[in-house]
Amino acid sequence: MWLQQFLMESNPLKTGLKRLVPPPLRHNIRRWLLKTNLQSTALDPQMRHRLVDLYRKDVLALQRLIGQDLSQWLV
Repeated sequence: MWLQQFLMESNPLKTGLKRLVPPPLRHNIRRWLLKTNLQSTALDPQMRHRLVDLYRKDVLALQRLIGQDLSQWLV
């Protein structure tokens, strides 16, 4: 999350680095960092089952509160 914020918002460090790193290299580094930062990892099925059980009551309460079907969250 902090990396995404660093890449997207203006800050003094980024401004200084822009003077030192040529644009094509900057572009490649930025693209690689964004891609790396956004990669997801598979959730262990056992852990997912535990989390679904843990949050089942909350999901059902939210479903009633907003009037939307959230049953896919409990699959």
